[in-house]
Amino acid sequence: GTAKGVPWGDAGKEEFLYLYNGKSNSQLASDGGSSERGVSYISRLMYNYSHKYLLNATFRADGTDKYSQKWGYFPSVGLGWVLSEEPFVKKISFLNYAKVRASWGQLGNSNVPRESGSQSISFTAGTATQPYDYSYIFGGVVSQGYLASIDYNTLKWEVTTESNVGLDMAFVNNKLSVKTDWYKKVTSDAAILTNGIMGSGVTPSLVRNAGEILNSGFELNVDWQDKIGELGYSISANVSTLHNEVLKLNDPYIMAGTFERRIRTSVGQPLYSFYGKQVIGIYQNQKEIDDHLFTTASTAKPKPGYFKYQDVDGNGIIDDKDNQYLGANIPKFIYGGNVTLDYKGWDFSVKFYGISGNKIENGAFNLRSVRSHSTDQNFDKALYDNRWTGEGTSNYYPSAQALTTGNSWNFNTLNSFLIESGSYFKINNITLGYTFKNVIPGSINGSSVRIKLAIDNPYTHFKYNGFDPNVGGQGQDDNTYPLSTNYILGVNITF
Repeated sequence: GTAKGVPWGDAGKEEFLYLYNGKSNSQLASDGGSSERGVSYISRLMYNYSHKYLLNATFRADGTDKYSQKWGYFPSVGLGWVLSEEPFVKKISFLNYAKVRASWGQLGNSNVPRESGSQSISFTAGTATQPYDYSYIFGGVVSQGYLASIDYNTLKWEVTTESNVGLDMAFVNNKLSVKTDWYKKVTSDAAILTNGIMGSGVTPSLVRNAGEILNSGFELNVDWQDKIGELGYSISANVSTLHNEVLKLNDPYIMAGTFERRIRTSVGQPLYSFYGKQVIGIYQNQKEIDDHLFTTASTAKPKPGYFKYQDVDGNGIIDDKDNQYLGANIPKFIYGGNVTLDYKGWDFSVKFYGISGNKIENGAFNLRSVRSHSTDQNFDKALYDNRWTGEGTSNYYPSAQALTTGNSWNFNTLNSFLIESGSYFKINNITLGYTFKNVIPGSINGSSVRIKLAIDNPYTHFKYNGFDPNVGGQGQDDNTYPLSTNYILGVNITF
C-alpha cells in the first residue's frame, strides 16, 4: 500500500478514505478530496389556450450543505402570445409565424465555493532600537506584539433575477426566421472575491455575498434557408450587446490582479476594470516636463522620452490620485454566423464569430511589461521599431531608457499604453466535403462514404500586439500561446 493507518470510518463518510489521513512516514503518495450534497424540488405548470395564449410557470426549491442559508426558493413565469393565430394577422400573406414572449424568473447559483475561512496569530521579535512589525515599546522595554487575523465567511444563495421580452417571426414560406430579445439580469448577493474582513488586504482572498451586478442587452438571430435548383444554402447570423455594471458593493472597491497590474471593481463600473494612468503623450523636452509637473513628486523624475500621464487633479504631481478607469475585458458587442451550401454530393460550410469593446492588458509579466522588470528581456518589434529616439520622433512609443527597471514608476505602472483593444474577427472553421452514396454492397439501409477537408482557425483579424487576443480570465495576457491552424482530413463511413 501507499499509506498505513488510513481511517475507513463509516460507509457514509467517504471524506476519510484518502491517503493523506494515514501515517505520514508510510506515505508514498498523497491525495485529498471533498464532498458536497444538495437536493432540488421542481414543479411546473403549463397552460395552452387555443394554441394562442401560453403560460409556463415553475417553482424550484434548492438545498445545499455549502451555505449557512441551506434552502433557496426560485420562481419563474413565462407568457406567450402567438399572434399568427389571430384572424387579423392571418391576413398578412408573407408572415407565416409571429409570437410575442415575456418572462421573469429567479435562479440560484450553487457553483460557488463552500463557506471557508482561516484564523492565525502573527508575531515577531525586536529590539529597543528596532522594534519589528507587531512589537511595541512599553516603559522602554520591547514587548512582543501579536496580530490576529480572522477571515471567515458565511454565504447565502447568489440569486440572478432575469426579465426578458422577445419576438419570434417567420416569413416567406418560413425561409426567413427572425428572433429578437431584450434581457436584463441582476445578480444580487453576488458571491465574489473580496478584501479580507480583518485589515485592508490588497489581494482579494475571501468569497462573500458582497454586491449586485447588472447584465443587460439585446440579442438578434436571423436565419435564411432556400434552394435554387439543386443548390441548397443557408445563411445565419447573430448579434448581441452586453452592458455590465456593478450596482452595489459592500466595500468601497475591490482590488485584484498582481503587483503593479491591478484591476479594480467599484460601483458604476464593469467588473474587474483596469485602473491606472492615462497616457497623453511622450515628453519631448525638459521644458514640457517642467510645465506639466510644476510641483514634481520626489519619486517622479521623468526625462524626455518618458510617458506623459494625465494630471487628473491638476496639482502638478503624478501619483495614485491620478489613476482612472481604462476599460474592462468584458465585450460590449458579440456576433457570429455561418454559411452552408450543398450541391448534389458536395457540401461546404464556413463558421465565424467576433467580439468588440473589450480591453486586454499587455500584460502580466508578458511582452511589453516584462521590460520594466528585467531589462535583459527582448523588445517586441513594434516597441523597438517605433521607440522615441529624440524630440519629434514619437508621441506614442517611449524611449528605450524609459523601459529600464530604474524608471519603474513611469513605465511599470498600469497605464493606457499597456491596455489594448481586445476586439477580433475569427473564421473558426471551413469544411468542404463530398458524399458517395450506396457504394458498399449488401447494405440494408443504404450506405455512404463522406470525405471531408476541414480547417480550424484559418483566419483571425486583430490589432492587439500579442499572439492571441483570446486571453481569457480577467483580460491579463499571461504568456498566451500563439494561434494555431489545424488541417483535418477525414472519412465517415455509414452502412
